[in-house]
Amino acid sequence: IEHHQVRMLIGTALLIDGKNYNSAVLFDKNGEAEGIYHKNRLLPFNEYFPFADKLLFLKERFSLNNYDFRKGQGPVVLPFYQGEEKSYFGMVICSEEGYPALLRRQIQDGARFIVVTLNNEWFKSEAAMMLHAQTGILQAAAFKVPVIRSSNSGLTCAIDRYGRFQKKGDDLKFDDEAVFHFDIDPVASGTFYGAYGNVFLFVCMLFLIVIIYYR
Repeated sequence: IEHHQVRMLIGTALLIDGKNYNSAVLFDKNGEAEGIYHKNRLLPFNEYFPFADKLLFLKERFSLNNYDFRKGQGPVVLPFYQGEEKSYFGMVICSEEGYPALLRRQIQDGARFIVVTLNNEWFKSEAAMMLHAQTGILQAAAFKVPVIRSSNSGLTCAIDRYGRFQKKGDDLKFDDEAVFHFDIDPVASGTFYGAYGNVFLFVCMLFLIVIIYYR
């Protein structure tokens, strides 16, 4: 990092005060940690075991999961620089790509694009990996922000703010190494959904209830 004078974002598991976290760490040009994000929305029975203190016998009997990650404290935005200008991007890990409320909060906090680090190796079907990638397309279009996906398997790509692929690595296999150069336009222009969330859905549901009631 110091030799090339670049910032680097890596996905890793961190052990902090005896607690495990599924994390992403952003290093500055001097190799110092500039920002850390701990996954906020963990997958039950995969990344943690619900009610483990009461159902530990089930976990031990069926070996339902081998991880005990702790939940991170809320969404965070991490810094990036355009010349001397400091801006921010949103960070999500793997399945969090499918939680629009999480991305919405990051965008409200100033994120101008979203980075997704993920591991799709547990998917055994290319169709399933592509289906997962569709969530990135949906979120990019819903919030009008670029999305960059970096995966150790599955689809590594850049998606523009209209939900279109800019560049992708279709032929990457598990443990392959590659370098991609993505040109993105880090401008969050904003959308109705980004500002108000599911308000339109609730209004439609209320309108439907009224119609049914007075029919």
